[in-house]
Amino acid sequence: MIGLKVTDILIWALLVGTCSCIPDSVGTSFIFGFIRDAQPTTQTQTLSATVLNGNTGSCVFTLAYRDDYDETKNPLKYSTTTVPSMSSAEVSIPSWYGWQYDSPGMQVESGPHQLLTANSTCPVTVIANNYDSTTGQGDSFLVLPTTWAKAGPVFAFTLPPSNNDATNPGYQHISIIPTVKDVSGTLTVMGSSSLQFKAKFGDQPTSYFAKKTPQNEPHTYHVQADGPILLVAGVTCAGNYQHCDHASYMPQPLPTSACTDKPSLYDDHAAYTRITNGYYIDVPSTCSTNQNVTVYGNRATTWQNTPVSVTQQMPLRVFGPSFGEAITIHAETAPVHVTRYYDQSKNNKQGAFIDIVASISQFITGNSTFYTRNENDMIEAS
Repeated sequence: MIGLKVTDILIWALLVGTCSCIPDSVGTSFIFGFIRDAQPTTQTQTLSATVLNGNTGSCVFTLAYRDDYDETKNPLKYSTTTVPSMSSAEVSIPSWYGWQYDSPGMQVESGPHQLLTANSTCPVTVIANNYDSTTGQGDSFLVLPTTWAKAGPVFAFTLPPSNNDATNPGYQHISIIPTVKDVSGTLTVMGSSSLQFKAKFGDQPTSYFAKKTPQNEPHTYHVQADGPILLVAGVTCAGNYQHCDHASYMPQPLPTSACTDKPSLYDDHAAYTRITNGYYIDVPSTCSTNQNVTVYGNRATTWQNTPVSVTQQMPLRVFGPSFGEAITIHAETAPVHVTRYYDQSKNNKQGAFIDIVASISQFITGNSTFYTRNENDMIEAS
């Protein structure tokens, strides 16, 4: 989300879909973190978690955290918040969790204990917030419950470039989050050799990857592990360095890593182009040949075959006014991960975000709780 500061509004909406065969965005168990702040200090940084309760009764939300990064001097603490029925609560998080302490490359179990663990007595939606009161940089992202975690070659996504300011460059950043046990795996930047990693479960040093983008290019990532994991990925300062902004999300694992020569599935991702018209489209790392997806506009005669490379970085696909105000990205030989990207710095304004465009098969039947943070936010219902 764009880093504007207004009163939060809680909205309840009905989304009707095709099945509920995969995990919902609500849950009772969460493990998450933040991409690292682009500033060398966190004194102006405000971190929090917004908890949305759409149940008929109150929920008790418990967050485990430390007051500072030195775990030998700062034992875990627990904050308990009661979230009323059909309402929300804001839970403060110490700002050091957004501290800038990145080193480029794959850092295995070398960072502070950067991950946060939370539990709820009933299913809730959790939004992580990171805002700077001085620069105006900020972001909010949906925290996936631990029920989303998966093992195997199921993470494939692209991150936009970070700012390339020579004195204070930004980073692309990925934290690896085991949810059940210690894991081993590989992280691959498209076009480069795979990097090995180990990541420990629980209150342990965080394994993460950080990369500068001096060529101002996006990078495509494939991540796999031998046990269930989640990821927090993002850019500390996306866009032009004079107007850059935080942008982060939790990429969704693909439902399968299968890649076939003939049509074997119908994977559709619907999006409203007035919110964003730029998208990254990624396929599983198991695909050995280039894939094709079809992009349909909401004007009946508008469609386009779009190739997806399995060896090159994914470009930002921009679908212009000829497609109308909505598109559907359709795949038949492999599931796709679709990331939408919005960058206001191209208009010399601050504001950026990245987010998932969910598959239609991931829509839910019933009530969905969400909120808007900004005065002019739009609501997209597909």
